[in-house]
Amino acid sequence: MQGLSAAAVVLLGYLAGSVPFGYLLVKALRGIDIRDYGSHNIGMSNVARVAGRGTAGVCLLLDAAKSLGPVLVAHYTTASAWAVVATAMAASLGHAYSIFFYIKERKFSRGKAVATGLGSFLGLTLTGAIPPWMLPLAVCIWYATRVATRYASVASLAGAGTLAVTVWVVPLESPYRLFALATFLFVVWKHKENIGRLLDGTEVRIGERVPLANIDDDEVACAFVIHPFVPEDWWQSRRFAWLRGWVPVSVVRFLVRFIRPMKNDVVTGITTRDGRRARCYLIGVPLLPEQIKGDEPLAVKRAVQAAEVAHALGASVVGLGAFMSVVGEKGLAVQRQSPIPVTNGGSLTAGSVRLGLNALVAQVADQLESSTVAVVGANGVVGVKICRDLAPMMRHLLMVGTDVARLENVARLLRKANPLLRVETMVGCDRLIEADIIFTATSDPNPVIYSRHLKENALVFDIGRPADVDPNVIAERPDVKVIPGGTIRMPGEAVRYHLDLGFGPGNIPACMAETIIIALEHAYDRVTLGDRTNSENVEYFVRKAEELGFDVVAQPHTVASSPGVTLTANKGHRRSA
Repeated sequence: MQGLSAAAVVLLGYLAGSVPFGYLLVKALRGIDIRDYGSHNIGMSNVARVAGRGTAGVCLLLDAAKSLGPVLVAHYTTASAWAVVATAMAASLGHAYSIFFYIKERKFSRGKAVATGLGSFLGLTLTGAIPPWMLPLAVCIWYATRVATRYASVASLAGAGTLAVTVWVVPLESPYRLFALATFLFVVWKHKENIGRLLDGTEVRIGERVPLANIDDDEVACAFVIHPFVPEDWWQSRRFAWLRGWVPVSVVRFLVRFIRPMKNDVVTGITTRDGRRARCYLIGVPLLPEQIKGDEPLAVKRAVQAAEVAHALGASVVGLGAFMSVVGEKGLAVQRQSPIPVTNGGSLTAGSVRLGLNALVAQVADQLESSTVAVVGANGVVGVKICRDLAPMMRHLLMVGTDVARLENVARLLRKANPLLRVETMVGCDRLIEADIIFTATSDPNPVIYSRHLKENALVFDIGRPADVDPNVIAERPDVKVIPGGTIRMPGEAVRYHLDLGFGPGNIPACMAETIIIALEHAYDRVTLGDRTNSENVEYFVRKAEELGFDVVAQPHTVASSPGVTLTANKGHRRSA
């Protein structure tokens, strides 16, 4: 009978904890589902963001009461300390994994269970299970930490940690000590992503203005999925930097296959010419290019999870960057499973490459006829187009690629259409040393052009993503000019972010710029998905980018950032990064 009573109160604890008061309050008062806004949690903090402090205060009291009540019932109906702490733990689990939502939607809710844990310890205090000073001390530590750091997550961890420590300095029954420790570990687990963001410097402080999708109009939020190109990129994130030198790269390479996407950084300060503001969350998928290409189902799964993270952060659209942009039918499979619109950024990428190329050709038009011009990646779609567009202006062309037959087919057509053009085809970059001007557009994940390949004072237009030119060329060969293709300068004098995206200060890939423009203009019907880009959308993004102040970079990339030219490619304007 005693065992039946204990099981009953534990079940009561879980069912009471499962009551989603935050969800019910906001639904009743605002008529909306709180899980569609802010952090998408159902607890007090998100209720405060969405419905105000008054509603959040009521939510705090109710969330604490739903564990306080079962703990008191367990104390007075059973003689077992284990039954009491099991009931308290069940209430916390009910809040974090509510049966209410599982029955309704076949999925659990999101909650940190801090307020529910507070109610449990209040019950233990009222019943004399723990000393009366212990909970007030933890609350004081929580409040002091909250004021000092302005981080709600740090305060919650500090309060739970205080209880986990103080239960060992006074005589207490083992169940209560273990419950305090278990509660602390549970709070740490539920705050693991907050801890990662604290290490990366991207955790939101109390009072910091964060745009909420579908609520705020003065600042929009979007997200962009990034991934490392080489193992060294893993160490950019401080949450992983400590592994460097301690864990073999081969082990990290294996482990990242099991790591879900996470918020690695946030770009703030993006301000358009008409004064509108945007922020872009950088969602990291820690897979290397060869892992993405070698296991597309995993890559698609991670892309969908990244979209879910973006949605949880309040983003209204998510862009897929680099090799993540080509998985899942170039975003189509991701969109089918994503809670928000997805774009691969191909429209503005195409437009920016075209305009950057036009701007460059305008600068070197008088040199093309007298120069040896090389196109690396000449068997690709972009490379072939460059060859065809420039052929009438050239006299000597080196076509470099990997498919000899395709190179020769294109070369034959070029010779036929341009009788005065001398065309040579080759595999490998050894003869690039002869070229005065180089256009490169490969999809190789590694650099293909090094200092040894470049003639003195060579000019290189690098459209490859990742870049085809080895990063060391800029430092090793100051005589060489390297101009990145598909690179955009963001508008705003106070743009801030921490990660090195590899495009120079203030510069981003065009696919990321497209994502930001979609969010600013609410142009969700213009996302780019699949193999083809709509010419109307290309022109739309080029026009909007010009209006909003996004610049295509058509100047040499150096150690110090260089000014861009506007997307009309004929009205350049300078500004600082």
